[in-house]
Formats: sequence, structure tokens, C-alpha cells
Amino acid sequence: AESNLKFTIEIIMPDLLIIGKITSTALSVGKIASFTATIGNIGELPAENVEITLYVDKKEVDTRNLPRIVVGDKKLVTFVWPVSEGEHNVKVAVDPNNDIAETDETNNVKNFDKDIDVDEEGSSVINALGGSPPLLVFIVILIGLSGAAIAYTVHHFKHRF
Repeated sequence: AESNLKFTIEIIMPDLLIIGKITSTALSVGKIASFTATIGNIGELPAENVEITLYVDKKEVDTRNLPRIVVGDKKLVTFVWPVSEGEHNVKVAVDPNNDIAETDETNNVKNFDKDIDVDEEGSSVINALGGSPPLLVFIVILIGLSGAAIAYTVHHFKHRF
């Protein structure tokens, strides 16, 4: 008698991705900007030694390593970049060299979703108010009995946007 044996092999793997949007601090030429991305694992196995890289204009500018991302976990990763003048394309890639076998390798890269065009004054589309922060000057004049100014105080308040 002949018997047929059927079986299914299911391969389970991690699936790393960048969740949501990449955020940044204000961008001004000559200053250090930081970009933050949320890294997740929506696969069925944990991922070990996960490399995450920030690219500016297709050049690797900063890399971080997460020792382990378990299934369903979310980890914040922050990168730094010394801002230079000009238009820039910024993206983040998790597992950029495909060192980790995943169920989906197509969801590992995300572009920063705003155009970056920074001029020498430090204004940009992200920091639309750019340039020097507003300076509010309050002069308080205390008038004595004689009507003469006795003292004045100048307070500078800088508001960052």
C-alpha cells in the first residue's frame, strides 16, 4: 500500500521596519541636528544586533546598533548630523546591509518626509522662522520722588521656535 505524507514548513523570521515619521530638531547651518526614528519588529522572531543608519544625500553619516528587538517592540533611535548649507535628502535604513533575514526586506528604508533646503542664515522649511530668534527687550524705569530715573533693567528673552 502506498501512503502519501504531506507537511508544511513555515519559516518564521523577524520583520524590521521604521514606524511612523522620522522627526528632527530645527536645522541651522553649522549646528548639530538630531533625527529620531522609531524602529519596530512586526515579525515572528526577535532580531539581534540590528544596525540602523542615517543617510544624508546617499552618504552614511551616523549609525546606531540595537542589541535586540523582540516581536512587537518599538525602540527610539536618535542620530546626529552637522547641518551644511544646501538642499538635502535624508533617510533612515534599518538593517541596511540585509544582514538579518526578514519576512519583508522592502520596508526597511524611510525618507524624511520634508524637503530640506538650508541657507547660510540657518532658515529652512522645517525651521521656517529661522535666523536669529526674536529678541524682546523690556526696559523698566523706576522713577524716584524727584521724577528722575533711578535705575533701569533690561531683560532679554530669547524664544526658540
